[in-house]
Amino acid sequence: MFQIADCLAEAGHPVVIKHSNLRLPQHRYFSTENVNDYHPTDNLNPRMFEEVRDDVYYWTIFKLMTEGDIDVAFFGRERWAYLANHVKKPVFLYSHWPERPIPPKATILCNSGFTKREINRRWGVNAIVLNPPVYLDRYDPERDFDERDIDVISVGQFYHYKGFEILDELEGFNVHLVGTKVPDSKVPNRATIHEGVKFSELSELLSRAKVFVHPTWHEHFGIVVVEAMASGCPVVVHKSGGPWFNVVRGRYGLGFEGAKELRKKVSSLMDKKRWTRYKILSLERSMNYGKGRFKEKLGEVLNGVRTNH
Repeated sequence: MFQIADCLAEAGHPVVIKHSNLRLPQHRYFSTENVNDYHPTDNLNPRMFEEVRDDVYYWTIFKLMTEGDIDVAFFGRERWAYLANHVKKPVFLYSHWPERPIPPKATILCNSGFTKREINRRWGVNAIVLNPPVYLDRYDPERDFDERDIDVISVGQFYHYKGFEILDELEGFNVHLVGTKVPDSKVPNRATIHEGVKFSELSELLSRAKVFVHPTWHEHFGIVVVEAMASGCPVVVHKSGGPWFNVVRGRYGLGFEGAKELRKKVSSLMDKKRWTRYKILSLERSMNYGKGRFKEKLGEVLNGVRTNH
């Protein structure tokens, strides 16, 4: 959602980010005052953020859209997008995964083709794929194999279902895990843990890594896989979900299903010639997810909605 707001602001549109005063546990490591330290944007600043009490959030936005000067609303949380059922102005839901049985009457955007198929299956709605962008110029892919001192890196919130424990099977490799603690955190015992790092630190760690591993099953998109690619890392992802079917596609990286196959694929990338080949493929693939393409697709979406209103 930050990227959508950033691109709208860059295009000269007045942007206000109304956020609930109730914050998800995985977002509490940063505030609106330092959001750019953790989420790279070009045009957002703290003055654009306005906190709204969660119990009156829906009605606050409803009033602004019916009596105020808000022309378009984007929501990242499904429950707020049902506002579209009660207003005439355009409302978008940027869905990461459909949760409720009946969709809102909003224009449904989604983060990947994998998510689109699930939205179509569950809601019967033809969602518009709008892959989140990666700010390619914020990553450093220049380091060669011999200049990278981290064998394996993985990134994500430390939820138990992310599957990071499988990294313990990579005994003998120098493994680092970057992310944030959550109530049911589970992390591998053998990895070096980096918690709540700023974006500049994350970018530096990725540029030092030889291989990026994404162990999560059925991940909806996995933007961090593209971030790793933009950093020149060959990637090894679980053979499921958006990272495998939409990003890697059996060509731009390697896949695995179990610990034995993961270790085999990571070991194969310790060959410098093979590593260099997959580094080039990673960089090639990351170019499809730059900010320029995102802005172009977002513009097409908005123009289409204006035509229909």
